[in-house]
Amino acid sequence: MASIVDVVCLHLEQVEIEISKSNPEQAKKGFLGGLFSRSSKEPSKLDEQQSEDEYSKGDETSLSTEQAVLLNEAVPQDIKDSLQHLIEQLASMDGYSEIADLLKKEVKSITQIIQLAKILEMITNAFVEISDQEHIQFEKFLKTLNTRIKRVNTFISDTLDYSKTAATDSKQLNTSLNTNFSGMKDSLTNSKSLEDATSVVFSHLDQMTEQLDQYCETQQKNSEQLVQQMDKLSEQLRATEDEASRLKDDLAEQRVRAQTDPLTNLPNRYSYNERLTQEYNRWRRYRNSLTLVIADIDLFKQVNDVHGHAFGDKVLKEIASFLSAGVRESDFIARFGGEEFIILLPETSIVDATRAMNKIRLGVSKLEITHQNTLVPVTLSFGLSEFDNDDTTKAVFERADQALYRAKEKGRNRVCCLRAKAEE
Repeated sequence: MASIVDVVCLHLEQVEIEISKSNPEQAKKGFLGGLFSRSSKEPSKLDEQQSEDEYSKGDETSLSTEQAVLLNEAVPQDIKDSLQHLIEQLASMDGYSEIADLLKKEVKSITQIIQLAKILEMITNAFVEISDQEHIQFEKFLKTLNTRIKRVNTFISDTLDYSKTAATDSKQLNTSLNTNFSGMKDSLTNSKSLEDATSVVFSHLDQMTEQLDQYCETQQKNSEQLVQQMDKLSEQLRATEDEASRLKDDLAEQRVRAQTDPLTNLPNRYSYNERLTQEYNRWRRYRNSLTLVIADIDLFKQVNDVHGHAFGDKVLKEIASFLSAGVRESDFIARFGGEEFIILLPETSIVDATRAMNKIRLGVSKLEITHQNTLVPVTLSFGLSEFDNDDTTKAVFERADQALYRAKEKGRNRVCCLRAKAEE
């Protein structure tokens, strides 16, 4: 199944075709152009004097009858399915399961094309809100980190000042001690008695002791302040490391969730596009075999209609689990959308891939999936194509899609392949 954008665009193209059949002149402008553009005629003075309400009314009546009918027609199931798949991605986000449930109900209640605008706006707002919250969380972390970096700079600056002060104090102490020693020497030389000499020595020793005590007290005080700042800084750095680690884990988890289908836990379409680019570049470089497979659950809409969507989800999970177990570790499988799965088989020719997919197809047909004690048969159809010549990813996908269509035409529950045309 294509994305919601592809589905809506395809439907609008079909609308264009229907309009062109019934009203060629209107079709020249295109459906959306005719719907949202005003008349190309120059407005008369009377038109300019119309009130805003009258002008709006004139716009509404300018829609062709065909456009009005098409806007009120039923919403195709493909569009509803794509919307539901998008909402499933939203449901996997923390705190958005209830909103997703409400959106699912809204989608189910849609009956007309014109109602799509409202539901798409609601879904878009939800994803924008998630993006804003993540941005706020990251911005908050950056602000905290910036504050702590400033504290580190302050600590480094204080440490440098302490070092300079300590050097100055040490030099000053050395000068004072030398002065005292010189004074004591001179005093002893000039002393006339032992009593005078003793008094002079004790006086100088008291001064030197006081200077040493003052120096040691200052250094001890500065050292204690430095240790306290270092302890606080270490604690803050540990907290920053924890927050950075937590943020890193959150970002990794968000990336996994963004690339994972919430229902089947398989990689989703976004992840497939990323892996496809990698495998395609590798194929172009080394030219080893690479086969693309599209698998589709047969009559899945009938399964949903008869047994309910809850059972349909169960079938999707069972099939996803079986497919995952049936491919190699080097292979890649993703839920492409709705009931479609896509598989990339590196180092695998189309012959070997056909053999492998037939084995999986037979296994799926033997799965015992029950609903209310009743066995519900489920089968898969496969379309395969191998990269060849100067293939693009789009060309190979289209061939695989055509092969899948052929498998459906031939009665389903089969594997069909389509090779690239041989170069002339």
